[in-house]
Amino acid sequence: MPEQLPLPPSPRTPWDSLPTPLRRVLELGLNALDDYEFEQFVAEAFRVMGYEVKTTPRGADEGVDIFLTGKDLPGLCVVQCKHWKQAVGVVEIREFYGVMAHFKAVSGLYVCSTGVTEAAKKFLKGKAISLLRPTELAGEIVERIAILKAPELVLKYKARNSPKPEQVEPKEISATKTESRIIIPNSW
Repeated sequence: MPEQLPLPPSPRTPWDSLPTPLRRVLELGLNALDDYEFEQFVAEAFRVMGYEVKTTPRGADEGVDIFLTGKDLPGLCVVQCKHWKQAVGVVEIREFYGVMAHFKAVSGLYVCSTGVTEAAKKFLKGKAISLLRPTELAGEIVERIAILKAPELVLKYKARNSPKPEQVEPKEISATKTESRIIIPNSW
């Protein structure tokens, strides 16, 4: 029997070049992710934007899911991800503020699916903690990666995740965006 030669590698498609957590978000949406996948999505999103990312082990993470450094950060930024169905309360935000002090972080980022309570918003005033909705992060990633690698994914994602006409807020989106800074709102 003649020796079989290995098959040449199949060409990678733009879809294949996207990291798995980002593919899952584009394919299924944020709500399809479990808590761990949500953390992995956030970590991968920051990696793609050029930050140095260190994730904590699954489970007991001491109140930090991701450590961010590099790029335009003045020092260590700790990230906590909450993929909850209810708003994050002031107790969780206070705990996170203590965690920031413990790790000597210069800033904190709380990525939460549902926002925070009014008491939490009051506590956040004047603190070096920013809030980020994962939809903003997903939108940033869609603009940053997929538009370059897989334009058809952008169309599918936007069709599935666009608000109904009465919810639309005007926003200018540029497909040629080259700056790699993310603007993180401090309140909703």
